[in-house]
Amino acid sequence: MRDNYYLSMFNYKYVFVFLLSFTFLSNNAIAQYCTTGGPGYTGDSNLESFDITGENATSISYTGCPGVLGVEDQTTLSVELTVGASYSCDVLFGTCGSNYAGAGEVWIDFDGNQTFDVSESIGTWSGTPPATLQNFSFTVPATAVVGTHRIRVIQQEGGSNPVDPCASFNWGSVTDFSVVISAPAPPPSYCITGGPAYTGDSNLESFNMSGDNTTSIAYTGCPGVLGVEDQTALSVDISTGSSYSCDVQFGTCGSNYSGAGEVWIDFDGNGVFDPSESIGTWSGTPPAVLQTYNFTVPSGASPGVRGMRVMQEEGGSNPLDPCASFNWGSVTDFSVNIVLGTNCTGIPSPGTTTGDSSTCDNFTVSNTGATSLSGIVYQWQSSTDQITWADISGANTASYSSSQTASTYYRLMTICTAGNDTVYSNDWYVIQNAATACYCIPNTSSGCTFGDEISRVILNTLDNNS
Repeated sequence: MRDNYYLSMFNYKYVFVFLLSFTFLSNNAIAQYCTTGGPGYTGDSNLESFDITGENATSISYTGCPGVLGVEDQTTLSVELTVGASYSCDVLFGTCGSNYAGAGEVWIDFDGNQTFDVSESIGTWSGTPPATLQNFSFTVPATAVVGTHRIRVIQQEGGSNPVDPCASFNWGSVTDFSVVISAPAPPPSYCITGGPAYTGDSNLESFNMSGDNTTSIAYTGCPGVLGVEDQTALSVDISTGSSYSCDVQFGTCGSNYSGAGEVWIDFDGNGVFDPSESIGTWSGTPPAVLQTYNFTVPSGASPGVRGMRVMQEEGGSNPLDPCASFNWGSVTDFSVNIVLGTNCTGIPSPGTTTGDSSTCDNFTVSNTGATSLSGIVYQWQSSTDQITWADISGANTASYSSSQTASTYYRLMTICTAGNDTVYSNDWYVIQNAATACYCIPNTSSGCTFGDEISRVILNTLDNNS
């Protein structure tokens, strides 16, 4: 009886261990990426190319064909992405043979559970090859799990969206790549020991800027603040390759004294406001004209939260030292969130050019509506006869300001570098006024009553000091 008891307990024990082991192995198997699906034949519908660029100069550049049975393992191709950052990928759904209708989809396993969830789809396509290049933009969610995961791209001939990422079918392709998701780096630290020692007089009066995703900064200065004023809670989203403008009112919280102003954006994220990162300068005496600075975010700008500094230094001269200490003026820091812009494809929009129709000295022409995406290059051109056009050196934003000596036509050339597709805006004519139409009214500080008379005129051989 006792022997039967121990034998029974022995059997229960091993049954329990067996069940526990089976449960563990089953759960472990569920946690693996499905790799038994995919196409049963290698002809026709197939992913032709997949391209994505990530952090630290990592990228995937894949070309498909010939077809591969089942799931094609390209996980040695890897790209690094950062939580909270935005990216885009280019996908060409196509064929290795004849053209048949179907559907395609791309997933990234953001949560690292080794399942391509519906919420992890970053783009879909349907149609018949030859298809246009698909550009899918996405943001790595804040809940993404740090680590190495997979990207899956499926094209299923005869399929429809949403596609089953684990499906088996006859023709098409399933291709897996690797993605390394990392936590965002902390924002760079900037010099904050400089700035004004007194709060009166010269000061930034206002700063306004609009960005992507309905973000904007609307700041009003005064009273003055000692040192560096931290307004980094005010932030705007900007994308690489896109163009923006900001309005800056250099002014005063008291009396008017001459000085200089400058604005920088830390595009490369190195924690330094480099001279090449200056987007605009000013010099003069308040009250000043509102300054508008146009700029394009470099395509190689470092994604993430970066600093934007606006400085006004009483008695200063350009270029300013962004870390300088001085007596009167202001230093104000804001934030920009730089994201990777959507890559342009195909023929861009030329937009519409307008501006000053005549000038005595300075003029401005600007373009609205031209395509503004990553991979877009702007180039202003000029011509005196609308036949021969010349590039204007350094004129590479959506607005151009300068002076001229003769009436001239201007136009904006827009290039999508992905295919070198080029378009031109309408021509805008700026008339150079005759000298007789360009009399100026001199500025006076006290009026003629207090001594601001013209006491001498020299013109060629004429010298009148009466």
